[in-house]
Amino acid sequence: MANVGDLKVLLSADDKASGQIKKSGASISSTARSMGKSFALMGGVIAGVFAASINDFMKTGDALHKMSLRTRISVEALDELNYIANLSGSSLGEVEMMIRRLVITMNEARDGTMIGVEAFEKLGIAFETVESLAPEQAFMNILTVLADMTDETIQTDAAMAVFGNRMGMSVIP
Repeated sequence: MANVGDLKVLLSADDKASGQIKKSGASISSTARSMGKSFALMGGVIAGVFAASINDFMKTGDALHKMSLRTRISVEALDELNYIANLSGSSLGEVEMMIRRLVITMNEARDGTMIGVEAFEKLGIAFETVESLAPEQAFMNILTVLADMTDETIQTDAAMAVFGNRMGMSVIP
């Protein structure tokens, strides 16, 4: 049979354990609230980054669309040219200026003006080889011809003749 002293010891031990359990429960609850706030904050940051990315994609898509209308080059081709330009340290704006100048040079060659005709002679290609191509194909073909040139002086002169002095210099590595 249990006596009163034993019962007091058991109740006292039970009270201490109960207090410890309450403290642990409060600590766990506090930690869970803190983690919940951290996860909510992380979720907000992730959502913000995602929203900013979508905004950037929309701006880029809009810029490519508008440039496509100005240059008559497909958005897909402009996106590829943008990627290539970024790899080479250029910008899509510079590519657009080069394409605009190329179109002017091609029109001059088509009209038989000496400047346009000489530009294609300096490249070593007949104007007729690029005349019927889409603008992005003509642009890429001319860049390939320039890249294949071994004489840097002739290469620079040809690039400046086709793309203009400033843009011609920027296309040469």
